[in-house]
Amino acid sequence: MATSTSVVRRTARARATSRVARAPKRPTRFVVDTSVWARLATTPEVVEELKKIVEMVRPIDLLVCPPVAVEYGFTAPTAKAHRALTEQLEAFGRCDTHPTQDEVLQIQNRLWNGGLLRAAGATDTFIAAYAMRNDAAVLHYDRDFEHIASVVPGFSHRWILPRGSI
Repeated sequence: MATSTSVVRRTARARATSRVARAPKRPTRFVVDTSVWARLATTPEVVEELKKIVEMVRPIDLLVCPPVAVEYGFTAPTAKAHRALTEQLEAFGRCDTHPTQDEVLQIQNRLWNGGLLRAAGATDTFIAAYAMRNDAAVLHYDRDFEHIASVVPGFSHRWILPRGSI
C-alpha cells in the first residue's frame, strides 16, 4: 500500500514545488473518492492514471473532504496504518468549504424523486455535496456518482478508469 501511494505522493509534492508557471483560467479540481485511494494499493492502472492527473493539475487541486478521510481511515487495519494513511492524505488539498445540511438533503431529495435514493450511499451523497461546494468534480471508481449526476444538475464526476474495466 505505501509503495503505490508514496509514488503518487512524491509526484504530487514534486508538482507542488515545481517552478513551472501555468496560467489556466480555472484549474480542474477533483475530490478524490475513497474508491480511488483504496485501489492504489492493489491496482497499478489506478496508480498510473492518478499520476497522469497529478501531472495535469496542481496537487492542491486534488482534494480530500472529511467523509473521504474518515472512510479511507476506516480501512486501516492498525493504528500505525491509520497514521500512514493520514500522512498520505496530507500531501493533497482539503475542502475549505463545507456543505450545509440543506445542500446535502437537496441531493438526497433529488435521488429520492428520481427513484434512486438507495442507489447512492449516504457517504457518497456527502462527498458529492463537498465537491459541489468546492467547485470540484469527484474522481472515483463508484457508480453511485453516476446516479447522483443523473438527478443533480451541476454535479460533475469522472471515473478514474472506465467503468467495469477493473
